[in-house]
Amino acid sequence: MALRDFAKKSKREKEMIVSAAKMGPLPSLKLYTDFAREKVVRELNANLVQVNEEDVVSIEKLTAPECKTLAVPDGTCCKVTFASGNVVYSKAVVYCKSPQFKTLPQWAEEAKKNAPPGVLLHSQDLDCRKCDCAGKRVAVVGGGMTAAQLAWYAAKHGATVTMLTRHRVKKQEMEFDLGWQGMKLHRSFRWEHQTPSQRLSICEGARPQATINKLMWEALQDCLRDNRLELFQSCAVSEVLWNGSEWSISLTSTLGDERNRRRMFEEEDTPVVPAKVEADFIWLATGCADDCSSEKLLRTVQEKFPTRLVNGYPVLDDSLLAWPGLPLYLVGSLTMLSIGPAASLHPGWIQAAQKISTHLLGESFPIAGHVEQARLKEEVNLTVQRPKSLVEEDELGGRTKHEVEKYSWTDEEFLVTIRIYVNEPLQKDDVKVRFKKQGLELWALTRDNAYHLSVPLLYKPILEERCRLKVNEAKGRINLVLHKYDNHEWRFLKG
Repeated sequence: MALRDFAKKSKREKEMIVSAAKMGPLPSLKLYTDFAREKVVRELNANLVQVNEEDVVSIEKLTAPECKTLAVPDGTCCKVTFASGNVVYSKAVVYCKSPQFKTLPQWAEEAKKNAPPGVLLHSQDLDCRKCDCAGKRVAVVGGGMTAAQLAWYAAKHGATVTMLTRHRVKKQEMEFDLGWQGMKLHRSFRWEHQTPSQRLSICEGARPQATINKLMWEALQDCLRDNRLELFQSCAVSEVLWNGSEWSISLTSTLGDERNRRRMFEEEDTPVVPAKVEADFIWLATGCADDCSSEKLLRTVQEKFPTRLVNGYPVLDDSLLAWPGLPLYLVGSLTMLSIGPAASLHPGWIQAAQKISTHLLGESFPIAGHVEQARLKEEVNLTVQRPKSLVEEDELGGRTKHEVEKYSWTDEEFLVTIRIYVNEPLQKDDVKVRFKKQGLELWALTRDNAYHLSVPLLYKPILEERCRLKVNEAKGRINLVLHKYDNHEWRFLKG
């Protein structure tokens, strides 16, 4: 609402662009930048903010003698140089950009050489407001939200649209499993997948193909019913030719033999992929790829403080999100190997901000120089190791280990009680428990078995010193009594 009010007061409503039916309008980049400068930056304390609208060309780490010579304030670690030659000295630098390059099909570069400008455009180069597509034929290549929005926009403004997707269109509300939005999947991502290649594989598997949400899919269905849009799924562009006035696009199916293709399309009431499609414009919604080496500043940083790159993603310190050897913190998509596939989304930004602010505001400020280059090798763990267990494997003495999966718990006023039944006699001295601020670990050793319960993250913090252990030795029953900070009801045991 604040953004809409700003656009209205500044008489810039035309810069609020409706990108899809039933969805709110989106601001132009210029409008959003002006809004942020006017309503966000100016509201901050003038002593806390200094805006330099210049390109940063280098970031250097200062040595102790250099700090003494320059007479900079205590704690200053960085020298930031701007394109104009201006220099700023700071405690740290937080990099919030997402350097990317456009991913183009192999045929696109060759096709552009023989065609006039403006008839084949990537979504990054496309301003729909300046495209006169009324009465034209537009081919949109891609199967995600960007492709869907471009197809809908062109159809709404009078174009005849053909949408070409390599896979079947996938309807899904969120890009990733909901567990990636919080700590549910992130915890195992850090502890169990510790090499860069493993983590990259997990992130790629979390979003194997582009998706379209329900509202956007319904908008496309309206266009299909009105014959303003044709949707050809599971097809690939094999050849593109410009014949002087229009595009000729040759297609091949990405499914099996012709019989299977026809049966599938007949069952799903989907048109069979034609051999060729003609169009006046081709719009590519083939996405962008993250790559820190595509940005000049990070290339300079990489030369002076080399770290391992995996498909363009830098290997960072997991606990700090800092570039090894330099107090340069990263936020956004480039932290994917530490944060997970949701690094570029709002929950990922929150996780990154929490990690970074914790260290910047702490009493002792780490400079990430402790990240040794040896840790950047494939076989070496990237994360801080899991805390030492109460009972190590070599202390089990041949007992069979069991992870406790069945237990009950109750919440009453200030106490949460967890009840565990091992159903065999045990001694209280053989039961060990460790209560943490927001977690716990339990080991119960019997003659032949070892029972283990670990809850790394409870629903809310507890008062460790007031928590208790109760054991019924004869019946093999264990009660863990957790003392809460307040009497608010716990909806879950685990956070």
